[in-house]
Amino acid sequence: MYDGLLSIELPSDTELIAFADDVAIVCTAQVPHILEESFGKAFQEVVIWMTNNDLELLHKSEAIVFTNRNVRILNFRTL
Repeated sequence: MYDGLLSIELPSDTELIAFADDVAIVCTAQVPHILEESFGKAFQEVVIWMTNNDLELLHKSEAIVFTNRNVRILNFRTL
């Protein structure tokens, strides 16, 4: 079912990882605002694909940032 999702076009620093019925958007960036931008574009594409396939995100969905720096709260916009 998710084969189509795994083939959508994403920013070059972003990939989707799937296991069973779970999907993770993995983004890498050197600076927070680029991370926000890349994640936002990828998330929007995932939501469009899910909507077109009559699927929706669960409310338990989260964003986790891994870093070795102090970072401010990132603004991951939801649709």
